[in-house]
Amino acid sequence: MLTLLSENQNVQHDNPEVRHSGASAIQVDNIHSQIEKTMNHSEVFSPVGLLRTLKLVNTINQLRIVQMRHFHFFDFHSTAKSWHFTKIPYMQVR
Repeated sequence: MLTLLSENQNVQHDNPEVRHSGASAIQVDNIHSQIEKTMNHSEVFSPVGLLRTLKLVNTINQLRIVQMRHFHFFDFHSTAKSWHFTKIPYMQVR
């Protein structure tokens, strides 16, 4: 992980729950509970259905839905394959 971060200097720490300034943990929990409440009353069979359901969460202050692209995702699996976890004794990790 350290090698990955040292090779990519543009990686910054980002808290995925709080995307705008001034949002507290209580506000994030409130939004999560609103989403869960709306999802309990609907069935989602496609991505379009999910978008429609998310737009119904709060009709006064609608959620801003952002589509993630391929460059938003990192390939940690290939990096983890290069590490030799089998050489670490179990008793030292525990």
